[in-house]
Amino acid sequence: MRDNGDSVSPPALSEATAKGIEPDPPDDRSRVSPPLAVGTGPVGNRGRVSYSSVLVESSAGPALNPNFVLKDGVAAVDIPAELLEDSEPLWKCCLVGYFMNEAPHIGTIHATVNRIWGQPGRKSRIDVQFIGKTTVLFRIEDAGTRSRVLSRKFWHISEVPLMVGVWTPEVRWSKLIWFPQRVPRYAFITWLAIRDRLATGHRTRQWGHVQWCVYCGEPDETRDHLFFACPYTFTLWLQVVGNLFGSDPDPDWEITLQSMLLGSYDRLTSILLRLALQTSVYFIWRERNDRRHNGTGKTVDQLARLIDKSIRNRITATNYRSNQKLYGLMQIWFSAHL
Repeated sequence: MRDNGDSVSPPALSEATAKGIEPDPPDDRSRVSPPLAVGTGPVGNRGRVSYSSVLVESSAGPALNPNFVLKDGVAAVDIPAELLEDSEPLWKCCLVGYFMNEAPHIGTIHATVNRIWGQPGRKSRIDVQFIGKTTVLFRIEDAGTRSRVLSRKFWHISEVPLMVGVWTPEVRWSKLIWFPQRVPRYAFITWLAIRDRLATGHRTRQWGHVQWCVYCGEPDETRDHLFFACPYTFTLWLQVVGNLFGSDPDPDWEITLQSMLLGSYDRLTSILLRLALQTSVYFIWRERNDRRHNGTGKTVDQLARLIDKSIRNRITATNYRSNQKLYGLMQIWFSAHL
């Protein structure tokens, strides 16, 4: 056949068809493409090949043959347990760093950590990657270096405070701490509270120093009691958060965090909820220390007004009127406290 001078050749027959051999009818599993692996072929031919072909051709035997199943249009495969034994998570060598202010340039961070964390005579380099505006992921292969960095926890790079911790992809609460509109000192205290590292009476009792709740006299001053099981702090929390949750707040700490993480809130309400949480935690902890060490105290209404003023000042500092993404932030805050 000719079309505009170009010839079209019929499709080539497969070898089996050419020899008169009828191919096997395909089943459901033959329609499912197995996952692909890179670099398993011979040198010079490192294209993509299937895991199934590698396992079938390996000396491991049929025990490791993948079993693909197509159910409701979704392909699934059972991963042999042998492949997961003694495996290590890919993020084991990663640490996460949170800058308490504007982060330095990535080049400055890279040069600094390799100079102060790296060890002479070792070729391993520390890789740096931004995963947020002020959040950095450090890839440190050497276990000794990771342990030394974690033992200190707090560092300074270009005069900017840096907190370093173990990184895992399961850390969901980080969204409650590290967001652009946060106040660094409020975020820091809330970070300690979420990790249960504040020196509450429950923790100091382990060191032989008994402390009760200065707000209500509860003998066991735990993190969960301060935020917000204590009658004083829960009354304060109700005044501060208003109706931002859309329902009655819960005094349970874990439920409060889960509500903020899993709730369906618009962007501005989510920002205000996080600001309200961090500011409340900071001032509750500061008021607690003032009462314990200075003998001074504020009523719930006085402390609520102080927190409200601090949040409104932070909202004003965001220039929300000229920022399209933040426009209406103050109005939502006021409407939540009508």
